[in-house]
Amino acid sequence: MRGLLNGAPAKFNTAIIDDLAAPLVGHYAECAPFIAAYEQHLQLMLAKLAGRNYRIPMLQPLESVDIHGWHGAIRSAVKSLHANQAWIDPITGKKLSIGLVRMANLRPAIEVAVDLTNYFPVARVACYHAQHFPIQRFHIESRLDHLLTRKNGDAHILADAEIRALLDSPTCSELMLIVVATPVEEIGRDHDFDWAVIDPSSTQSIVQTAGRVNRHRLTPLDSPNIAILQFNRKKAEGKDQQVFRRPGLEVGQRYKTHDLKELFDWAHIEQVDARLRFDADHHMFSRLDDASIESATKDIFARITSNDQPGNLWMALDTYTKSPLRNNEEQRIELTLSDDHPGGNWFEVKEEASSDPPVSRSIGAFDKPHPSAWLSLSDEAATAIAQEMSINVKSAMTVTVRATNAASVARHLSFGFYRRTN
Repeated sequence: MRGLLNGAPAKFNTAIIDDLAAPLVGHYAECAPFIAAYEQHLQLMLAKLAGRNYRIPMLQPLESVDIHGWHGAIRSAVKSLHANQAWIDPITGKKLSIGLVRMANLRPAIEVAVDLTNYFPVARVACYHAQHFPIQRFHIESRLDHLLTRKNGDAHILADAEIRALLDSPTCSELMLIVVATPVEEIGRDHDFDWAVIDPSSTQSIVQTAGRVNRHRLTPLDSPNIAILQFNRKKAEGKDQQVFRRPGLEVGQRYKTHDLKELFDWAHIEQVDARLRFDADHHMFSRLDDASIESATKDIFARITSNDQPGNLWMALDTYTKSPLRNNEEQRIELTLSDDHPGGNWFEVKEEASSDPPVSRSIGAFDKPHPSAWLSLSDEAATAIAQEMSINVKSAMTVTVRATNAASVARHLSFGFYRRTN
């Protein structure tokens, strides 16, 4: 980079690393040799994926492209996947499965969690995202890390006191354990679910989410354990512009279609793996994502590789302004549970845009806990855990929410904080 800034030809050290082929390390002064080496390595990697059937997908259609049809499709997918992938508790003979419902955004995730708890009496539903109290998120992650580490099988799940109590209950005929999660589940979580329902936002997110299914056991299958919704939530809301964004890559020209039946060539999907992302010859979704990335980064990379010294100031504010990392229409709002008003809806509120000291106030919307919620702590239980672990209670019970103002923040006592739309 120093030579580049001085006007010398650019030379880059590169390393391509994955878990399927030996690392490829190179030193390139021109693009063409690197692209050739990259393509050769990619083909070697993808060839090693052939013949696997660990994550078999199905397209889940919507009866109507609206919110009602979207919720109905999720319910149908959950029911079907549980029936396909449930396993038997040898003590009671009851069926159980642990499934993931991946949502692109937080507010729909909470809506889906509520809907599934109301629709499936045999379900226990957790909602996993970034806008819980830190001690609540710690509790969710600790429990999921324990239960979903399945490298040595499922005996620890059946021996878990909470799971055992649910299975042994005479009111339990079978058990669905469902985690409704935002993209926090896609990256960095070493979890092994039995099945997943995916609200699509990009080819990469679909591959990442699928990697959390049958991850440790790698059991060969002959029936689907991944359901991909035909249309995502934003399309079901009636939006006719860019729907694969925030999250997603549809940031330039509108995609030709938002129908997953057309975006993927289903005849060329053996299982959900990296081939889905890289096989642009067969999958329109991959081609469109590639084109969108190229369009969005064209100016930035032109700056990085330019010999024009003023243009090389790519780390300056202008780059961030043109490619913001977050929605600048919102601000960070810090909410600390108040000791003075028990009940869960009074907080010391600090708004990022305000220089005023925190004020004690209630938030506008407030939903009661759901009896079928799973991995959900009451404020009293969360506080007790923090005290037991010698964690500062105020820090443990402070959440940061991105919203336009504090009045637009809502809370579901079982499923966390979110931003209201009205």
